[in-house]
Amino acid sequence: MGSYTAISDASRSIIALLKSTMVPEPIKNPEAIGLCSPADKGGISLGLYLYNIQENVEALSQEKIKLDKTHFKEPSQSFYLYYLLFTRSEAELMTRIADEQRILGRAIQQLNDYRRIPKEYLVGTLSDNDEQIDIQGIHLQTDEKARIWSLFQQPYCTSFYYKAGPVFIESDVVKSYSRVQTAEIIITAEKGSSPKN
Repeated sequence: MGSYTAISDASRSIIALLKSTMVPEPIKNPEAIGLCSPADKGGISLGLYLYNIQENVEALSQEKIKLDKTHFKEPSQSFYLYYLLFTRSEAELMTRIADEQRILGRAIQQLNDYRRIPKEYLVGTLSDNDEQIDIQGIHLQTDEKARIWSLFQQPYCTSFYYKAGPVFIESDVVKSYSRVQTAEIIITAEKGSSPKN
């Protein structure tokens, strides 16, 4: 299972996939694809922003992980990650909107083609543990999208939204226990009672 870096590793894995499939067309420079928010300035043409994390309640486990005869860990937690995918073209004003739509269309095409991030793009603990990360588009109402954009004090722009995961974060705490070796049972008579013949 993944370490505390699993969330970051999932984000970087999606970026690795996009860089591999979108360079040099429609984006010439791989550095123009990255993790950022719509409020960030810079040379990013295609941005991916993690706007929400939710625990995967369907995978809640009460089973402790037994390490050996006397040590165990709490079960791993499972999460789904929610992303905003957006474009920011630096083209001339007359062609900017068309350029942004072209970039976004290509990104949507690629993430639709790769519903599961291929192993060669997994990074960090996801690669080490050969974990699977699925990604799917999600439908949001326009007012929900506008609320997300308002967090950045930015006007709403055409964008797409994804759910990725699950990712697992294992506990870092190892606990110990010892087996009961002997048991002592003491029976006492209630006060005021006499033994029965």
